[in-house]
Amino acid sequence: MATLTKSEQRQIRNEAILSSLDKLQFATREHLRQLHDLAGVRNANRILSELETAKLIQSFRKEAKIYSLAKAGRDLIGSTQEVARKVSYIEHALLRNDAYLRLGMPDDWRTEERMRFKVHGETVSITPDATFSHGNIMTFIEIDRTQSMRENRKKLERYAHLLPLIEQQFSKPPIVVFFTVSDSRKRRIKQACDEYRVRAKVYTKSG
Repeated sequence: MATLTKSEQRQIRNEAILSSLDKLQFATREHLRQLHDLAGVRNANRILSELETAKLIQSFRKEAKIYSLAKAGRDLIGSTQEVARKVSYIEHALLRNDAYLRLGMPDDWRTEERMRFKVHGETVSITPDATFSHGNIMTFIEIDRTQSMRENRKKLERYAHLLPLIEQQFSKPPIVVFFTVSDSRKRRIKQACDEYRVRAKVYTKSG
């Protein structure tokens, strides 16, 4: 098998980074560094700067630089996805990335995909913030950043209704994973999950 040249290796790495940005929509340097083993901060900055100079990615700065695909980058990998740059959505997407990394970067990670299920002859839909399967167990991800507990309770009420029916269809009990921003919110969500008897795990970035 022929050894790849440095240029070919760089091309493969660059396209992998572009594909990750297409999947995640927005990402920080630290997200991309962990995803693609970009070694130290200095090396990661160099690689991302090269991609930005080539106009394959674009960035803006908040607390840290935030990257997304530029048009040339989308064209290169054949992506047709364009995402809104609302600050609230970007913060939501970045926290979802933290969940993606924390949960082991599942291969079948899908974001905001509407799922439909038959309930007593009717089609009921739900759109989690992300979904994936682990050991054939369907997992629903909910990102809780600034959402009211009232909204969380409405979600849990829906899950309490749907999860037993989903289990009947797939023969294994699904699970809900909440990823939130503070220990106090984590405690409140856990309490609500218990009240609604929803099988769930709740994480923050720190634990």
